[in-house]
Amino acid sequence: MKPRHPVNPKAYVRAVIAIALLISWSLAAFTGFLLWFAPRGARNAGWAGWQWLNHLSNRSQIIGRV
Repeated sequence: MKPRHPVNPKAYVRAVIAIALLISWSLAAFTGFLLWFAPRGARNAGWAGWQWLNHLSNRSQIIGRV
């Protein structure tokens, strides 16, 4: 049996990076489609974006006044 041809390390690293980028791109596209097809109420549910930070700051102000 013939020995295998050695793989170029740079080509191997490029292939691994390309596969990782394809996986991350497909996950981003999938979540984008989920958000695009989501009902409008689900996108603006009150906890989206940075609104949870406002909730925490308001709660700390209430606790601080006691």
